[in-house]
Amino acid sequence: MSILPEPFIYEKAMPEGTPIPETLRLAREHGFQGIEISVDSSREKLARLDWGREALDEITMATKSHKSLIGSIALSCHRDFPLGTPDAEARRASLDMGYRAITIASDLAIPMIQIAGYFAHPQNRDAHARSRFIECLDALAVRAQELGVQLALENVDGTDVVSAADAISIVKAIDRPSLRLYVDPGNFVANGLEVVNEMSQAMPFVSAIQLKDTRIGEFRRVPFGEGIVPFGEIFKEFWDELAALPVSIEVWNASNGEAELRSASDWWALETAKANSDRLDQHQCDHHGHNH
Repeated sequence: MSILPEPFIYEKAMPEGTPIPETLRLAREHGFQGIEISVDSSREKLARLDWGREALDEITMATKSHKSLIGSIALSCHRDFPLGTPDAEARRASLDMGYRAITIASDLAIPMIQIAGYFAHPQNRDAHARSRFIECLDALAVRAQELGVQLALENVDGTDVVSAADAISIVKAIDRPSLRLYVDPGNFVANGLEVVNEMSQAMPFVSAIQLKDTRIGEFRRVPFGEGIVPFGEIFKEFWDELAALPVSIEVWNASNGEAELRSASDWWALETAKANSDRLDQHQCDHHGHNH
């Protein structure tokens, strides 16, 4: 019976524009294992795919000096540059972003890349969007395997990779050890799915878990405790998985200060302590039950 390992914190919980070495320090200071860095579609974040030796060395030194890790890259640029787009040139650009992210992950010893489950833009899709997505993701999985990086497909909003079954079908189609799942229970809830059932199906394929609060149709910026994600139930059902897998907490900075970091850290401490205490009570009940 033990507390869970420290989670990672999503970089966007930090004040906007905080340099990576500083985010690593802040994460450690607030009780996190480290950070999940973002490569979204902004020019500033996409430029990370071209980090040179100097930038890479500076980040590596910061991880050592702050004893703070980069657990994963959230490659969310694929939302705007989807792998399954019918436009061949756009698809090549999307694939190139994936290849460069894998190289950066390998250079920085970042173990995992989160792949967003969007096939194509809603206004620019055809019947082959899913099969093109799978073809491109397979190519990335081959490269990831060569460089020792884990890709993990995230269940998202929209209409593409929404349920556990959607995600598992892609992992099975590609069938490479370098592709697994990055499960986001908040997205299951916001999509109106039964979260424990979805997570139970997904767990045999999961490499990481991302926690955030949501409401139906509301996928981002819902403060912990103000949404409807049944965290007590999730901690109870999946304690062993939460203990064994990397967990990241997704919050978005609203204040430009450190308030989001503090509240995420406090929420985790309270939620895990409560879940652990419930488990101890259950264990004692079971133990006494066996003795009588």
